[in-house]
Amino acid sequence: MSSQEDIELASSKQNVHNNLKGDQFVNIPSDGSGRDSRSLNGVEYANATNDLRDRAWNAIQDFRAKNGLRSRNRVDQDIKPIDEFPNGYPKLAAIEASDDNFLIFKKFSWLRNWTLLYLQDELLVLQEDLMTLDTYDMKHDSARLSSRRRDAALDSRRKDLLLQIEQKLNRFDKLLSSTNQISKLETPSERNQTSLYNAIHNSGLQIQSEAEWIGDRADLVAVAPDQERSTLNALVEDCPKLISKRLATFLFRTKDQHQRTGAEEIYLYSNKRMVAVADALMTLIATILLLVPIGILALTQPSTILQLVVILCFTQLFALCIATLTKAKKQEVFALTATYTAVLVVFLANNNISINSSQLPTQS
Repeated sequence: MSSQEDIELASSKQNVHNNLKGDQFVNIPSDGSGRDSRSLNGVEYANATNDLRDRAWNAIQDFRAKNGLRSRNRVDQDIKPIDEFPNGYPKLAAIEASDDNFLIFKKFSWLRNWTLLYLQDELLVLQEDLMTLDTYDMKHDSARLSSRRRDAALDSRRKDLLLQIEQKLNRFDKLLSSTNQISKLETPSERNQTSLYNAIHNSGLQIQSEAEWIGDRADLVAVAPDQERSTLNALVEDCPKLISKRLATFLFRTKDQHQRTGAEEIYLYSNKRMVAVADALMTLIATILLLVPIGILALTQPSTILQLVVILCFTQLFALCIATLTKAKKQEVFALTATYTAVLVVFLANNNISINSSQLPTQS
């Protein structure tokens, strides 16, 4: 909204306020009698005040509609569809910018290692030269090793050599540090690699010789890796392939994603929605794994051996689900399994106590 529109809206609000206050407010009837609002009781006064508020709000909305003013609840997104970008590198960049899962690039592990090894050997040679120079001066003029000023006054051999070492070390350290940072990035999932591969080759975004980089997943990095790449999340991500496109669009695709792809044969799905579905499924599984054994334990009383077998089986099933469907660590799996077992054992103990109490003979 422009500043002029803000001024007009403020002016409209003031006009509405001026028109609705004073005599008009005083003469608001609550029951059609036309009594002064100052003589109304509490309920009538509240009704009159609500009526005034509604009239003021309607007047402001009418002013908005007449002047074409839009609500600020949500800004209309100015999205340029992917199909409007020129085919080639421009469209490939647009595809990678459309979804974080497409932010995949080559790691250049071999090149990095080659360069590091080359710089490393150059530094080793310089180190040997410096040690040779130090050994020579120790034998012929040891004072040069104790005074930098004396050494620099006689000649600049050591200074020039140390300058070369500093330059090589800076290059080596910078490359080593960047290699360390890149090595911490995760490898893209096979699903995301395949999606980008199909987008590049099906649309001819790169010529064959320039598109070969996407084929070696071990030498690729995901700039924005999946937050939780568990088995359950992977199953949910496969759902759009198993259901109709219309249903997949309704469940997993936002309006902005639909606008961003345009007519391009690329289907973007919301990670937030997929995570929400995965969380809902995990909650359902956890509820089933808790309520089903409790029901079985209640029905198998008082067979203690059978009840212990039920607890053993469902504890194993619970641990298996936590270990395979989530990214829980070993200690977390152990703690959750212990808690789950404790809940079932406590229920079994309380249930048996209740049964034994009900079977005791009553004294008359």
